[in-house]
Amino acid sequence: MFEENQIDEMGSADNPVAVDTPPEEVALDPAPDDGEIISEPEVEITDEEISEEALDETPEEEDLEALSTSQPDDSVLIKKLRGILKTKIDTPTISESQQEALSLVDELYAFDPTQGVPTTKGFAEKLASKDINLAQQTYRDLAQVPLNDQGWTIGHEFLKTIGLDPYKIEELRQFSRGEITGEQYGVVQIPPEIPGEYIEAYKSLSQINRDDVDIYINSQNEQQKHAALELLRDRQDKLDNVRVAEQRNQAQTQTFQNEVTSEVEGRINTTYTNLMSTIKSNPAYTGIKVSSSPKIDSLVKDSIISQINAIGDPNQVLAQQAIKSFEEQGVKIDVAKVSELMKTIETNTEIVVKAEKLGKIQGRDYSVHIQEANRRISEANGKALALANKYFSQTLAAVTGKVPPTPDLKETIPITDKSGNPPPRARPRGVMSEAELDKSIVEVARRIQKGAS
Repeated sequence: MFEENQIDEMGSADNPVAVDTPPEEVALDPAPDDGEIISEPEVEITDEEISEEALDETPEEEDLEALSTSQPDDSVLIKKLRGILKTKIDTPTISESQQEALSLVDELYAFDPTQGVPTTKGFAEKLASKDINLAQQTYRDLAQVPLNDQGWTIGHEFLKTIGLDPYKIEELRQFSRGEITGEQYGVVQIPPEIPGEYIEAYKSLSQINRDDVDIYINSQNEQQKHAALELLRDRQDKLDNVRVAEQRNQAQTQTFQNEVTSEVEGRINTTYTNLMSTIKSNPAYTGIKVSSSPKIDSLVKDSIISQINAIGDPNQVLAQQAIKSFEEQGVKIDVAKVSELMKTIETNTEIVVKAEKLGKIQGRDYSVHIQEANRRISEANGKALALANKYFSQTLAAVTGKVPPTPDLKETIPITDKSGNPPPRARPRGVMSEAELDKSIVEVARRIQKGAS
């Protein structure tokens, strides 16, 4: 609130500016010649007019916005009042319940960077800590939400994820109530006499052998007890050996796949690098000068080549940006064709690497299959080079306004195998197709695993 002396300073007998006097009628005396600064006259405003209650009583948001907007003829005091009002508008107050609700909503869209998946774990934990009964009710309500028109719900899907058959829910209820026995569904009751380290072995026995063990383990004859334990120990040893063999095979398979993936990536990178380097032999690259400066000339041309290289994978952000950049220059990119050629190169490169490695492991000759895959790589590489040359020439023409020389759009790039022999142009009789070779590789891998065990 303003003090009385402030009000007297704004409007008094010595300063006859009336409260009701319109701003346009208040004349300001020109500044005196001696440089003396005369303050701007201020309008008299009472406590009632500037009270916070008066500010808070403004009903419409549009009116508040209008009142808070500065005007050219505002006095110093009016500007201050508008600033106070502007602060009230721009600083909304959020209640504690609203803050809590916003925090819960944020947790609904959280992401777990360690697992690489979205998660609502934080939401569930906060909801449970706030009201456990509300959390349980939410869980029950969610379980009944249908996922399709056949009555499949989120609850059914949850049972499926934990390994239970949702269609046997009634039998599960009966089993939990003891109305049916688990033996009907393969559930084995473990006698208390069976040592804990042999439970897995006991479960794996046939029903006849389990009956024998049950009799011997409860016998008063120590030899019979020993025989039962020996049977369980032998069975457990076999299970352990099988598990170790499986783990070893899995490790070998993973190592093999890692080696294949690493070598495939290296060869593909080399192929693409060579393809981009070959564009520099395009007559457009050597025949058109973008700039008299060799550095600027090569910089512009190499940037176009980099953009061409980026369109190899249309799902990447850089690829999308490159395609848009070319289109802005009037160059239309055949995205489907580029993707097809890149996939052909990558798929057949993997076939070559797998065939070479499996040939060494098995002592077999897959040279014909390798040559056939290399032929497909060569054809796809040549077509990719033709497209790259085309896009480069069109972009350079758009940038410089000059018509480039016609490039030699070769359809093939010779690729030889490790023996130096060029690949055959047609598939020889008896050579397996790509799908047949993949099937053969899988079958061979299975045989290797069986032999290792």
